[in-house]
Amino acid sequence: MNHQTLIEAHKGIVYLFLISLFVKTIISFINQDLFDKVRQKTKVIEMVLGTLLIVTGGTLLYSVPEYLSQGWLHVKLTLVIIGIPLAIIGLKRNKKILIIISLLIFVYAYLVAKTKSFTLSDATKTEMIVSKKV
Repeated sequence: MNHQTLIEAHKGIVYLFLISLFVKTIISFINQDLFDKVRQKTKVIEMVLGTLLIVTGGTLLYSVPEYLSQGWLHVKLTLVIIGIPLAIIGLKRNKKILIIISLLIFVYAYLVAKTKSFTLSDATKTEMIVSKKV
């Protein structure tokens, strides 16, 4: 699998994961019985998505080791490592505040990856401004 295909696969898995967590968050507030049913029926799918996220992300990291020197990646990885147990505990025990916090963490981690900046500023714009000043 070439690098660009791997990036697109990883992004697609991230989108599915975020949509799934968003839908479960909404359902947890609307209908507890439905939430329990959805959670039970999607357990295997969530495990597969989680595994695919780790495998594709790890493969991307391995294929581009220069990413390790970029601060935004450390922020993203730290957030994901914090968000995973919060989401698991929140979904398992139906702790709505943990579910919301984990969703916000994952959305922020996505935005950090998208902008390659933990301040969510567009990295290419920043590079262009810096290069013009020099």
